Amino acid sequence: MHYLFADIHRLMSGVPFTVLAKPKSALHFLMSRVEAGDELSHFLAEYPRLRCEPLDFHYVCQQSLSVLTNDLMADLLQYHAGHGIFWAAFLGALSGDSSYLAPVLAARATDPHYQWVVDLAVAILTSTNENASFPHRKPIIRLREQLQPLPLLEVRLRRAPSQAEHAAAAAHVRSAYQSRLNTQNP
Repeated sequence: MHYLFADIHRLMSGVPFTVLAKPKSALHFLMSRVEAGDELSHFLAEYPRLRCEPLDFHYVCQQSLSVLTNDLMADLLQYHAGHGIFWAAFLGALSGDSSYLAPVLAARATDPHYQWVVDLAVAILTSTNENASFPHRKPIIRLREQLQPLPLLEVRLRRAPSQAEHAAAAAHVRSAYQSRLNTQNP
């Protein structure tokens, strides 16, 4: 694990997974968010100084895209179950960065509930003719265009301790307990 679980959980806390879980409701949601982005573009241009509730999904996406790396992608796919797989695949598609194709492909068989978003990400990242079968493609690309002028944000993702750091902390705690026991039982 590269980042603390709680920090990644906080990063995903604003994602409306219930709405995005099914392709039909996700399409409706994405189209409405893109429409809101068009209508409220003057507010979007002022982000992060000014926020507007109908653009909350844009903000969540921009925060995640600001810290999207191979390490974050790996953590989402390995340690955050279905929601992590969904968000990793969605961010891969939204970023348009084909370097995220391999990890998304590797997650394809992991969670059948979100197979559709993994397939969508693969189609977008490979630019295959399969794109035509995904009506989600256009709103995702439009959302990407709306987010592109926004600045990258400083989002706090703390590095998870290494195994050596875990072992050192455990040894320190053991030592502290042992010395406490020794002073209580002379």
